[in-house]
Amino acid sequence: FYVLLALLFSAPVERCVRTLEEYPGESTLTALISVFLVPVVFILLCVTVIGIVLVPFFGLALFAAGLFGKAVVLGAIGRRITRFIDGGPFAHIAFAVLIGGLIVTAMYMVPVLGFITYNLTGILGFGVLIYTFMLAARDRRERAAVVSPEGGPAAPAASGAAMFERPAGD
Repeated sequence: FYVLLALLFSAPVERCVRTLEEYPGESTLTALISVFLVPVVFILLCVTVIGIVLVPFFGLALFAAGLFGKAVVLGAIGRRITRFIDGGPFAHIAFAVLIGGLIVTAMYMVPVLGFITYNLTGILGFGVLIYTFMLAARDRRERAAVVSPEGGPAAPAASGAAMFERPAGD
């Protein structure tokens, strides 16, 4: 399933894997903060009358983000092995997710380590996803604030952290 996610959403998975590789500390910190804030958001939604309607949608969004985040962590683990491959189908992020999935599946078979691995991959994946969205929002704000010398809008920033924008070659 995670390989299929990586095939369907290869650009966003690739960006999130890059975020985890470039900002491992910030991603982990975001994951830890999100673990504490998600129950608070659920409680706040339940307290408000209108928010009660949003609780199932928020839960569904968290579930989808958890699945996507797990694919990102599997891709990051697999990328440690496949980064030496220069081209071809084995350099695709889906192959890295497959390799990472095989490694994590082997870890799942160890009784206590499997439980810890399962929880940590989900939490870290969710944090990486949230941090990538934060970087994309920051880049959009910076691009909107930058104005060229002629008074018109400036060229977009070259950081590439925007989550769902297509690269120039696609």
